[in-house]
Amino acid sequence: MTPICGFPPSNHFEKLSGKLEGHLSIRVNQQWRLIFEWRKDKPAKSILTITRTGGKGGSVLTTKRKPATVGEMLTIEFMEPFAITQIELAERTGLPRKHVSERCRDRRTVTADTALILARVFGNSHDFWLNTQRRTDLWGALDSPTRLIRIQLAKPIEMAKRPMAISASSCQAKLFPPAVD
Repeated sequence: MTPICGFPPSNHFEKLSGKLEGHLSIRVNQQWRLIFEWRKDKPAKSILTITRTGGKGGSVLTTKRKPATVGEMLTIEFMEPFAITQIELAERTGLPRKHVSERCRDRRTVTADTALILARVFGNSHDFWLNTQRRTDLWGALDSPTRLIRIQLAKPIEMAKRPMAISASSCQAKLFPPAVD
């Protein structure tokens, strides 16, 4: 696995090697990554694989269906089991009722603030809400032929033109030179 941009793995595309030659991946966190089979001839047919990295025998799930959205998760997995209405959720979160309604209908995305609020109300993590939104956003980008073409038109920066990596200690030395007596 080689990062395309020459940076350490994070939320950017990485080229894979070995059995997954020709595939790209995006790390979601230390444990999970999304793997894409990028077909230049048929970009709309890209295959999404969610894989668990590390540990013994990572589990792999390949799917062509749309992931559950934040609105679906919010209404089906949280509001219905707790028997909470949109009005009650608006009161508990301090969010406007209109925003809660739009979020339940997937007409509004989850921001960092909203993720923190929902995590506090339902007792889960903010990463859950942000990752659910991220999966939906990635699916939308990869499932749309026009968006895929726009992404493919992006021109990578050549490695020779990129600035050299600067360590924190060298920056500190340049910004705060040692005192001279």
